[in-house]
Amino acid sequence: MRSLSDFIRLEAGQDVFDASAFDRVLRGFVTASRDDEPEQFLQGLRVKLPHFEKSRLVSEIRAAILKFMWGVEGKTPPAMKWAEVNFNLDCGYRSFDEAFGDKATREEFLILAKAGGHYQVRRN
Repeated sequence: MRSLSDFIRLEAGQDVFDASAFDRVLRGFVTASRDDEPEQFLQGLRVKLPHFEKSRLVSEIRAAILKFMWGVEGKTPPAMKWAEVNFNLDCGYRSFDEAFGDKATREEFLILAKAGGHYQVRRN
């Protein structure tokens, strides 16, 4: 069962209720609380990767990056450089680390796939 605290986010130093996330859950865009979530999915601003215990809400830019890099279900996600992602999304950040806040947070979502700065979403 989801608690109301799952829908509270910090914004400008204050707790803010995320009504849009709450609405998505109520409308069934995410599985019911007693059902197991799929191993991985990306729906709006909610993402679940195989190594996450439960789904998480992400910022709009992080969701856009993940959606752009997601690839096709059942296949290895594409490996992309920041220049390609930023060119297509024009998000204004200088790197994946900056877009995700820091290296540790970026590593929760993206892995270095090959030399030369090619990253991919951490999913099956």
